[in-house]
Amino acid sequence: MKKILKAILFISIILVRIKAYELTYSEWSTTYPEGYDEMFVESEKRYLWYKDVRINEEYLRLDQVGNKKVDKNDYIYSNESSPSVVRPEEIDERIIHEFQEPIYYDDRSIKKLKLYDYDFYDNVKISEIDITDMFSGEKIISTTEDDYLIDGDLDTYYDVNHEVEIVFNDYYKVDELNIVIYYESVSNKSTFMLGLLSDDDHKLFRIKYTLDSDSINVDERNLMKNFARIATKYTYIDKLYKTYEIDRLVTDDYYKEYDDYQKIDSSETIYYRYITNDRVLVDGWGNLVTDKYYCNKEECYVKYVVREEKEENPPTENPKTIDNINIYICLFLASFMILIVIYRRKIFLVLSNLFKKR
Repeated sequence: MKKILKAILFISIILVRIKAYELTYSEWSTTYPEGYDEMFVESEKRYLWYKDVRINEEYLRLDQVGNKKVDKNDYIYSNESSPSVVRPEEIDERIIHEFQEPIYYDDRSIKKLKLYDYDFYDNVKISEIDITDMFSGEKIISTTEDDYLIDGDLDTYYDVNHEVEIVFNDYYKVDELNIVIYYESVSNKSTFMLGLLSDDDHKLFRIKYTLDSDSINVDERNLMKNFARIATKYTYIDKLYKTYEIDRLVTDDYYKEYDDYQKIDSSETIYYRYITNDRVLVDGWGNLVTDKYYCNKEECYVKYVVREEKEENPPTENPKTIDNINIYICLFLASFMILIVIYRRKIFLVLSNLFKKR
């Protein structure tokens, strides 16, 4: 009989343990589940998380950075600039190379006419500098600050005491130009220089005239020419640093952990969930058992998950509750009835023998 009772108790405990260990939980929420014992409630701290990423990365000189971030450990050097006769602007960490190089001009390089280096012995006056196309006879379109010298008026003379520069609208060869200068001078020994220049002011042709008549007809055969020169040229290389802007990516939801991101401490939010089972197993100290194998070696007890409802108008009668011992008695009786059905023949035989002995 003792063996039968132990079997009934064993079956009852197994049935309770199996059901109690299939734990289920509610959804996580930021609202604390009121009415539940703390042991049935789980909580965890969650945060918004962020990661700073670089955007608009490019290499720039320090004077071009503006409001961007600079990584001074990451830099390159620019490609060397094209040679120029103009010295580059002095900029911090710019490397300037200076060298001499010949420059050659082709025949169609004349862009300007210039009068200079005056040596006057009287009051020299000029009425017109007439510049026409050698073949068509048409006037060469040009500009000058002394526009009265190219207006076609041969009768009005003007004092000349400053350099005169006339700029053509196009490039010309010397044999395409017919140049006549009309002037007045009484000393017969005053002089000036006439030059035909490139657009960078190199004197391609030049000649010195003595003013001993009333006009000068420029003859190319008398001109000294120079279609090459040694020029100082420059190139430069700039030191360029990695520059970038910061774009901060922030998670939309709250997480306990988030790979490769950093948490925003000020966003700390506590999330809660509670056990939705009807009953759970606890150990001898009342702690929730989470290891399903724990009860194989240690004593476990059933504890019911009960939520205490808060009501504004509490009922006059307390609801009836079923104590844990009542559950065990019901399970015991049910198991006992099952065993009676299974072993009814043996039980009947034992009882018959007892009555016979009497």
